[in-house]
Amino acid sequence: MTARHSTVETDGATPVSPAAHRRTHRQEIRTADRQAMRIAARQWGVLTRAQALKAGLTGDQVIYRLRTGQWRQAAHGVYVVAGTPSRWEQKAMIACLAGPDGTVASHLTAAALFGLGKPPPVPQVTVGSQASGRFRGAAVFRGRIGPGEACTRSRIPCTSPARTVVDCAAAGLL
Repeated sequence: MTARHSTVETDGATPVSPAAHRRTHRQEIRTADRQAMRIAARQWGVLTRAQALKAGLTGDQVIYRLRTGQWRQAAHGVYVVAGTPSRWEQKAMIACLAGPDGTVASHLTAAALFGLGKPPPVPQVTVGSQASGRFRGAAVFRGRIGPGEACTRSRIPCTSPARTVVDCAAAGLL
């Protein structure tokens, strides 16, 4: 009796065995996982669904990581990698990523990023004047962020030092 060997067709390319196909698929998943973890490592252990998908994971793979506890959902479309330390900087990053495009840490959170005070219990962020800015886990301020009024500190998008002081003073937080 001879063994039957099956092959998997690959878009007109040379057929490959099912075992080789599975190996290739697992390698692609590992590569996508590594890319997603690199992103999270640069963002205090946090990444968005869009970033995970861009890294090469599928929606089902994201759901699998949530169901198995590898990731936890911190906000709508924002995930924290299991085992990363919970720090105020991580909460600030979650708030920035959960907000609409252009959301930046501001007020006392930005002041803490610049070493000008302690971080507030709830991250403070600024969203554009027209943005919905509806998300939990942050105190939301609205305003236009002009050229030169935003920067990155500790890998977190935030208002510039001058804008931070003005915002804190205007809000009566100083």
